[in-house]
Amino acid sequence: VFAATPDHCASGKPSLEGSSLPATPGPDGKSFVANERNCTPGTTRVVGNLPFNVPLGVHAGDDVIATAMGPGSELVRGHLPNIALFRVMATALGLGN
Repeated sequence: VFAATPDHCASGKPSLEGSSLPATPGPDGKSFVANERNCTPGTTRVVGNLPFNVPLGVHAGDDVIATAMGPGSELVRGHLPNIALFRVMATALGLGN
């Protein structure tokens, strides 16, 4: 989920067809509008907060707080790189070491 997005349609589910293209060039060729391919029944049209000439969402590289409970939660302590957190979750789910 991005904090800064163009106008787009969201289903709340991951794209299973490869990369997601949230916005496409508008009729003037300079601005971007919601990708109508993603605007199907069951999706929500979201008004973006980026300038109309920016096609993709952006995010910051800020640290976030991660908390855990249950199997493997003892491994979620201190500062962890995102790949380490992924490995903690995969291990807790029994997907590998």
